[in-house]
Amino acid sequence: MSSSWPWAVALSVVLALLVWRRLLGYLRYFQQEGYEAVRFLRWLRVRPLGDPAVWLSVGAALLLPAAPTSALALWLSGVVGLAAVQLDPRQTGKIRLKLTWRATRVVALAAAVALLAWAALLLAVGVDLRGVLWAA
Repeated sequence: MSSSWPWAVALSVVLALLVWRRLLGYLRYFQQEGYEAVRFLRWLRVRPLGDPAVWLSVGAALLLPAAPTSALALWLSGVVGLAAVQLDPRQTGKIRLKLTWRATRVVALAAAVALLAWAALLLAVGVDLRGVLWAA
């Protein structure tokens, strides 16, 4: 069993929290655009460059070769902080997110895609997912 699985579990849990919060936030705007993908993608075009999570990840990636434990700790604490300040769009905002049947299907599919992408990334970097799943 790989010794990286505790970090993989911690990263996965923290990332899942942030991804869930962000999915709900983006779903609100997708819903406001009438579920029209082209209009939503036009709105989304420049948003990722202003996302603090992107810059936090870039900073942690630059720090990773020199101090891997510090980079992971920085990234974990930063993501927890970002998830904590991300407001729940179901409770706040001028136009609140309404989790209709359609919105629920969209967010479930997006969460499944994010989960598959994360599992593929973990496999690509060599984390033994069997050890993660059966040891936790």
